[in-house]
Amino acid sequence: MKNPFDRRSKDQRAIDDAVVGLAQPSWSESTTSEATQYVRLALDAWRQIVGNADAQRLSEAKRLDRVRSVVDRRPGSRKLDPAESARIKAIRASASGRIAVAAVVIATAIEELDVWTAHEVSHRVVRIDLSEEIAAIARSAYLLEKAVERLDAPVGHLAKDDDVMRIYRERQAALADRQQVLIGRLSALRNYYDGLAAMQRELERMRWIQKHSEPDAEEMLAREGDELGSMTLTAARDMFDEATGRLSVQMQEAVERLRGEASSPRE
Repeated sequence: MKNPFDRRSKDQRAIDDAVVGLAQPSWSESTTSEATQYVRLALDAWRQIVGNADAQRLSEAKRLDRVRSVVDRRPGSRKLDPAESARIKAIRASASGRIAVAAVVIATAIEELDVWTAHEVSHRVVRIDLSEEIAAIARSAYLLEKAVERLDAPVGHLAKDDDVMRIYRERQAALADRQQVLIGRLSALRNYYDGLAAMQRELERMRWIQKHSEPDAEEMLAREGDELGSMTLTAARDMFDEATGRLSVQMQEAVERLRGEASSPRE
């Protein structure tokens, strides 16, 4: 049931739903926080359409991404400078910009999953090129933003012209449809994360079972030592009971012997 107090647009709710439950990176608000390479890929793609030089830089970033995934599983990071933080804030002011930022949030969450690089399930994970995906979404969002900016609302006598208003409404509808398609791509990226998250839970379950289903060698040796110690103590206790029984018989015999001597008449 729709919340009657929710004033967000349908598209904005879809964007928010794409990142619901995910940790919001501190770089989205702070000028002194760590930033992943995906932030800069999005910033670069937002600023300009990728040309030959940019394509070469993206290719280099992807190679570095593969190296980092082997070394420490984390994409390169350094603190955002004030200019970069200001650009992120400006991008988040529009719906298309929030789509690009949401894609970065999802990609960062994917990188943090063990299943993303775990060898146990490498044959099951269909890995996508996150760097290319983030750059592509950000480029598309940038083009959409520029198209929206170029569409001037008719004013004056143009606003009363039927042909002008018809074309304007058609262009508005086309751009709205374009945005929904881009949101659909963002939702597909979130669905990809959800699939990995489900596999992550299975991986954690498998690792726990493997770790705890059978005792290790030290535990087995300790158990055998405990069993041997218990048998030794039980044997000692049995010997103690047997010795105590013999002593009790001897004492009883001595008492009876003393009684017999006491009751015998003296000569």
